[in-house]
Amino acid sequence: ERAPAANLRTVDAFGNSLDAVSVDQQVQISADLANGQDREQSFAYLVQIQDGNGVTVSLAWITGSLSAGQSFSPALSWIPTQAGTYTATAFVWESVDNPTALSPPVSTTVTVQ
Repeated sequence: ERAPAANLRTVDAFGNSLDAVSVDQQVQISADLANGQDREQSFAYLVQIQDGNGVTVSLAWITGSLSAGQSFSPALSWIPTQAGTYTATAFVWESVDNPTALSPPVSTTVTVQ
């Protein structure tokens, strides 16, 4: 685990954690990354959101770089269009082209009302 991810959560635009989300409300899916190495680590942070039937309704990613010892909390936006229970899963890879995992996937449940 070269850049372990933890504390996957749903937050508003100000970083406040949300227990429930409304339809058409923009939220961010955020996790805490940490580079425990003594060198820079490039990464791709991907978030997949699936509905209760396992259908992927959103897939987004950002890329960046963590310097040695740096922590960072990337976030990706999502606007749910239907009520239901969703699963958000975050992946941390070396890059989108090189899906070598830097962390095990982390998941959280998102309830949309």
